[in-house]
Amino acid sequence: ATPEEATSEEVRVLVHQWAATSGDTDPRAIAMQESAKQEFGLNGSTTAHFGRGKNLDEGENLSLGDKGRRAFLRAQYNETQAFFAEHNITHVTLFRGVVHQETLLPLSQKSGVGEVTMSPLSSFSFSVDTALEFTQGGPSSSNAMHVLAARVPVSKILSTSRTGFGCSREAEMVVLGGTYRLRV
Repeated sequence: ATPEEATSEEVRVLVHQWAATSGDTDPRAIAMQESAKQEFGLNGSTTAHFGRGKNLDEGENLSLGDKGRRAFLRAQYNETQAFFAEHNITHVTLFRGVVHQETLLPLSQKSGVGEVTMSPLSSFSFSVDTALEFTQGGPSSSNAMHVLAARVPVSKILSTSRTGFGCSREAEMVVLGGTYRLRV
């Protein structure tokens, strides 16, 4: 299907896919991440941490292809930017709760500022309480829990639950990837 021919069912499936996983080893999620990287020129983002399961072309629900995924992402971005412009919002403070192996994130300190390279699309929340919920995976000897915070220009926001990807219960905003200075 072309982007113009995407049915409401295909859009529903794509949004549901984001809610289920934004990466891991799922070929549909990885394909969406790669399409975002290309569409928005996110060369400073990383997908190295994603597992590689099936070949991307073998994933189910990839009928839109890269061109369709890119059009879907661009439509979300345009809708999001129109929303922010209408409400005169230029920046948002966002939070991300993480449980990670110390070697994967260069923020081993308990507080401070550090640079983190994000995926092409990364979930953040405008609720610190929600971000804290994502640190509840429980610590182990090789894991660390952090809530990361950043003041993000809205030009770096792909979507909200009102405009595309995003869970309203989680106060989610999807941020375009790259390297961000985040406060722990």
